[in-house]
Amino acid sequence: ALFGSMSKPQSPWSAFHSTVAIAARGPGTPVRHHETAIETSAGSALDEFSGCLTDVDLLLEYKLLCLNCPSGVYVLPSSKSLYEWHGVLFVHSGPYREGIFKFTIYIPDSFPRMRPMLRFHSKVYHPYIHMHNGVLNMSRVFPSWDPAKHHLWHVIQYTKQCFYSQDMWQDCEQATFTAQAQQCVIASLRTLFDPQEDSENSGNLINFHEVDAKLYTQAKKTLLAGVSQVIICNCCSLMVSPGQPCRNYPKSQS
Repeated sequence: ALFGSMSKPQSPWSAFHSTVAIAARGPGTPVRHHETAIETSAGSALDEFSGCLTDVDLLLEYKLLCLNCPSGVYVLPSSKSLYEWHGVLFVHSGPYREGIFKFTIYIPDSFPRMRPMLRFHSKVYHPYIHMHNGVLNMSRVFPSWDPAKHHLWHVIQYTKQCFYSQDMWQDCEQATFTAQAQQCVIASLRTLFDPQEDSENSGNLINFHEVDAKLYTQAKKTLLAGVSQVIICNCCSLMVSPGQPCRNYPKSQS
């Protein structure tokens, strides 16, 4: 009965054709009340349809990112919105070596007509990253965003390049720059396990947790031994193979 009472949703295309029919009339032709309602619903339907197309664009963008993502960078869309992606960059060489930098990509509603914004969560001393708000300056490589040429994986590629290319900071005083970069590395590691502000509501799926040394050692041994299936023992939190008794208790109690 509940579903039987629901009216069939209007197709965006039928709403579009209704709007075109009204607009095609000559000047001065009166528009009836129900036609005004159709025109209003047409606008909202087209907006919703446009949003669906943008969602499809973002899914395709993420697929392209998966195919072209540079090494050392991990990105996942928010579980709450496709318009917010969370990522982390591991730096293995250069002045930012051993740094682990978390960031968020904010995608505008008008994408792909406008470029996205990328912001780091910890302080990064860099000529192209704002010292106070952590926003990456992309105007150098993307003065205007062209959907035919530019994709989100290009943003990720440029982000990694900022931490490795010496051309980015060649005009800086090298000793000062290196010292400041190392301070940023220390800050990124110090806040690595801190939960991101409002992380649950933002849908951030990339979070770091400290691992118990005993559990880590056992997991490493298991992986090296080539065991394909393991479970976590409830009494001692160690990894064991299915059917294997816990080492801390008799077999009958494991």
